Amino acid sequence: MTIRAKKTGALGLAVLAGSLVVNLPASPASADDPPPAQPFSVVEFTDHPTPGAVTTLRDQYQRSRFSVTNGADQRRAFVEQSAREGRYYAPESIDYLHLQRTDGETADLLVPKDYKIEKVELGAGLKPDPSQNGTDAYVVSAGVHGAEAGATSLAYPNGPGFDTFGSWSSGKYTLTTSHGSMEANWWKLKDTETFNGTYDWWMYKRKSVATPKDITGPDDIVHDMGMRSYPTTSTRNILRQWTDWEPEIGSHDWGCGNDVALAIGAVSMTFKACGTYQVDWNSNNADAGDLSVNWQNIPSTVWSQPAGGIQQMADMVVVKTAQGSVPVYNDYQYVNFWSRLTGVLGKNGCGSTNSSANC
Repeated sequence: MTIRAKKTGALGLAVLAGSLVVNLPASPASADDPPPAQPFSVVEFTDHPTPGAVTTLRDQYQRSRFSVTNGADQRRAFVEQSAREGRYYAPESIDYLHLQRTDGETADLLVPKDYKIEKVELGAGLKPDPSQNGTDAYVVSAGVHGAEAGATSLAYPNGPGFDTFGSWSSGKYTLTTSHGSMEANWWKLKDTETFNGTYDWWMYKRKSVATPKDITGPDDIVHDMGMRSYPTTSTRNILRQWTDWEPEIGSHDWGCGNDVALAIGAVSMTFKACGTYQVDWNSNNADAGDLSVNWQNIPSTVWSQPAGGIQQMADMVVVKTAQGSVPVYNDYQYVNFWSRLTGVLGKNGCGSTNSSANC
């Protein structure tokens, strides 16, 4: 993350921690532009209006997500500097936040999407300068508070360059029952380095993990589970073509307890398989990205330990859209648990679309 607080145009460098870097004025204003004779004060910026702040963090995050061209030069410089340091980002994975105090002081923040700023303390004014025998000097300082947001913004290395898909957004849904739970994750990525005057390319990835509840006696098992992602009505209008998908359409038996690797280009993901999976799609280009994966425990593995534990599934698709548009997908997921002792199935299940659920 980079922060630029500007008053004089002369920049110094201060490393806070890890990859957090702050660029601040290194010297007082010139004689032609004397600093204001004001005591040092600190203005806090949060998601809500605060005294002395012209804008809020929430407003700036929304502005950054609305237009990825804001701060384009600063984003590009951040990406290049990060690459030299061994961290690879796509420009669209960087938020550009412009904060301003009511006295005119500003700070520009460049923040990867896997880091969420919660508060910024922007200080400015006269302070005693030990290097000048304690006489006052005009200084600008910034303190940043935040946390990891949980989604990665890192692009994936691809040979001497980078994989062109950079993280855009991500999330998860949780299905909870008295017999177990499922966590259904999704990731949306955009092709950031293939330039075309007509189209954009997007990747959508999903992975679901079902876990029986640990109970006294024999635990229930995952009886069956599935997930499907399909475009919203408005997204169908901007979809142009299927480009790629994993796994292949049809039935797959990868054995039990084996790792299955899915890959499109240099983007990959793995899941631990057990038994037979059925992959289906809607081949219509107006429904590009409509893919489902379903799994059911088979009799020969019901009593084996791998089939009796955690079950996983995953898929990934790439679609082509009209340029400048962002596809949105509906996510459906379900899971059913089965008792080894009673064979009961029905109330042990849960399903949802675009939400978590407690069944």
